[in-house]
Amino acid sequence: MIRFILKQCIPTLLVLSCAVSPHFANSAQERYVATNGSNESSGSESAPWASIQHAVGQAGPGQTVYVRGGVYSEKVRFEGSSSSGSSSGGYLTLRNYPGETPVIDGAGLAPVGREGLISIVDASYVKVVGFELTNFKTSNASMTPVGIYAEGASNHIELRNNKVHDIEQNADGGGAHGIGIFGTNSGSALSDLIIDGNEIWDCILYWSEALVLNGNVRDFTVSNNSVHDCDNIAYDFIGFEGECGGCGTSGANLDQARNGLVVDNIAYNIDTKDNPAYNNERSAAGFYVDGGRDILFDRNIAHDCNLGFELASEHANRATKNIVLRNSIAYNNHILGIATGGYEASVGSTENCHVVNNTLYKNHSSARSKDDWGAEILLQHNNRNNVYKNNIVYAESGRPRVLIDGRGNSGNLIDYNVYFGSSAGSAPGGNSRHSDPRLVNPGNRDFHIGLGSPAIDAGENLAVSVIGTVDFFKKRRLQSSIVDIGAHEYDSGRSSAVQPARSGAAPPAP
Repeated sequence: MIRFILKQCIPTLLVLSCAVSPHFANSAQERYVATNGSNESSGSESAPWASIQHAVGQAGPGQTVYVRGGVYSEKVRFEGSSSSGSSSGGYLTLRNYPGETPVIDGAGLAPVGREGLISIVDASYVKVVGFELTNFKTSNASMTPVGIYAEGASNHIELRNNKVHDIEQNADGGGAHGIGIFGTNSGSALSDLIIDGNEIWDCILYWSEALVLNGNVRDFTVSNNSVHDCDNIAYDFIGFEGECGGCGTSGANLDQARNGLVVDNIAYNIDTKDNPAYNNERSAAGFYVDGGRDILFDRNIAHDCNLGFELASEHANRATKNIVLRNSIAYNNHILGIATGGYEASVGSTENCHVVNNTLYKNHSSARSKDDWGAEILLQHNNRNNVYKNNIVYAESGRPRVLIDGRGNSGNLIDYNVYFGSSAGSAPGGNSRHSDPRLVNPGNRDFHIGLGSPAIDAGENLAVSVIGTVDFFKKRRLQSSIVDIGAHEYDSGRSSAVQPARSGAAPPAP
């Protein structure tokens, strides 16, 4: 964004005496919206507009629309080049005024088809930062309310530090999303996407997901987000659902979320138990890949969800493939920590995926779930050539560690894991260990390994190619030439003091 230090000051010798706004300087590049504004005004800080949509229609490349705090009852739409930035001119940015939170309230508004309170359709170089979006609801199953929505061939989109809640589908058979990204154009992917620092909660999703990337979507980063207290899947990366309608069978590899990084996110309190779509079953994952490919999951956390992480494909003869799930933690989930493969032999497969250096802790607990199926690691149907290594698998007594419970499984490698807490299920691998991993304080969410842990220097050094880059040891901070087992490397200088428990809190950072 172009910025100048002068404002309403012509003589260059008087620069130091010019009155400069404490926040902003260049009126040509900045526009303002406030609840007490008028669309007949100039859009300056002292004469703001009243409507966010009006401001978006007036702004262009390199310009920022600052929205003052308050409640706005409107839907906002970026569409095509008329409300886009550009590679040469810079982003068109819609953001909160510093220190204030603008709220877009959908009460009384109805979605038309699949629509967001903020929608980005075939637009490019757009940033949306610092909004609260709420109360977008429907009882019409043919409509899909979304907090922030992008579709088509949109590219270079950044969604940062937004809060989305109370987005609801209240009809049988419908859906809703907190943030929904849909690549619907076969000629050009929805690409170069950043979703960072957002929070989604208290959404009634019915058949849908809180944060979803679906269809022809590539080159994305999903980082530092929190999704919690929703009645269906928290994060979903989908392929083969026909969102890219023009891709066809021969181009089905385009109809997949792909080439992405999913880093430092958290999911908790994700439960379908009271979702009428699921007939009281617990089926929702914190993180789910359904037909996506070439995605790295690093340092994510799932707790108190039905399932922690799931890599699967719901479509026959289609595969979730080339996924790396590493350095992540699943604890206190209801049914299982990590699942791979199709839920039935007739559906799709999970292929060439790496589940490595994760910590799983009591994810199938009688205290939290009466369901009699589940495990810390579950291989369902059609798992092919996957690797499950360097994981800490800490099961509750009497609950399965690893279950291989399906047909069509071949070429999978399970080894170099540490198993503890239960003798149920299997514990594969001649190089695996059966001993207390000495987690520092799992009861208070500290899953680091302590002094004398059998996980220290016990892993297999793996060079896993992710999106063309070999980066397995990124941020592992190795203290020897051999990688430790689990999500964290042992740190001899780290305090093992009890960590304070906080509702919904993540374990201490590595």
